[in-house]
Amino acid sequence: MNDVLYNRIYNILSGRQSRSVEANELYAVGSIIGSVRNRNEDVGALVKIRHGRASSNDFTVALVCDGMGGMSDGRVAALIAASSFLSAILRVDRSSGVKRAINFALNAAQRAVYDELRGNGGTTLSAVYLDASSEAWFVHVGDSRIYEIRAGIELRQISRDDTIGAALQRHHQENRPDNNRLIQFVGLDGELDPQLLPIEKASVNGFLLTSDGAHSPSSEILATIVKHSKSGPELVRKLLNVADALGGLDNATAVHIPVATEIKNRDQFERSAHDDLVASILCSSGQHDIWFAQPPFRDAVSRSPSSEIHRERNVKPFVDLPEKNKSPKKPKQSKANKKDQRSDELPLGVDKPIAKLDFSDGGDGTP
Repeated sequence: MNDVLYNRIYNILSGRQSRSVEANELYAVGSIIGSVRNRNEDVGALVKIRHGRASSNDFTVALVCDGMGGMSDGRVAALIAASSFLSAILRVDRSSGVKRAINFALNAAQRAVYDELRGNGGTTLSAVYLDASSEAWFVHVGDSRIYEIRAGIELRQISRDDTIGAALQRHHQENRPDNNRLIQFVGLDGELDPQLLPIEKASVNGFLLTSDGAHSPSSEILATIVKHSKSGPELVRKLLNVADALGGLDNATAVHIPVATEIKNRDQFERSAHDDLVASILCSSGQHDIWFAQPPFRDAVSRSPSSEIHRERNVKPFVDLPEKNKSPKKPKQSKANKKDQRSDELPLGVDKPIAKLDFSDGGDGTP
């Protein structure tokens, strides 16, 4: 797909994994292949959006996509879904409401996966959205899970499993072979019926997102791990260690996001007096920062660029997200493209280079 933002995020998420757990002071993302699978078809990511002079507009998104191993392109499906969801949530004008923005991003991921793979690949998608308001939002499709960690270190699952066993409430028949069969996933031929709900943040310390390999231990074991973990990175590391110790029968991915997402006097992004925006992405390939010369907003309701915003900031419209007759191809980097990518990276005194994306060219790299 000829979309600079989508391609950049796809390349970041598909980069080589450097360690099992990536973490900073606030967040943690961990993933392991396990002992049985030949490759990791999970994608986990945390994205922190920081606005230059309007910190009240900052938001954070945590996401887990578990590509379906029984399909030929599970890994590709997970990467397309995660990249489409995140690039869409970055482009949405959230003034029309967070719920509509998240639903727009999910539909973008659904269209992108199906248009590319035509049913030969599918993935779960579970995401949590946090901003300065009193509510968090979550969206969920599949059998990955979202837990809330409440005050008092209590673990509670808030997502439902989109499986036959869960739908029929077969809690006493756990060994039935069709219990874990998905009844919906991102990339199917049809409409999704996602969970898309708000959660009051007042009594919640944080959220934990897991693929089924990470929450395979019993609920009692998971609760014990949470209770005896002093930080998000420690919690994620212990979850993966236990999953591996129990045989590593599946890929395991866990993402932890605290509700208190700011540390006073430790803001790593120096606020500017302009409308610059930085997206910090934490995933298996490390932490990556993308700087936008102009905020890449678009109207979530009409699915066309917001003319008012573009007129005020003198920004040309962006390339549309894929319609049903447009397939988002897996980005291919030629040697020339790799040279161009290096020239985009600006040494601005941070640990990792910041990739400058100026969307005033319409988003497709052409004038």
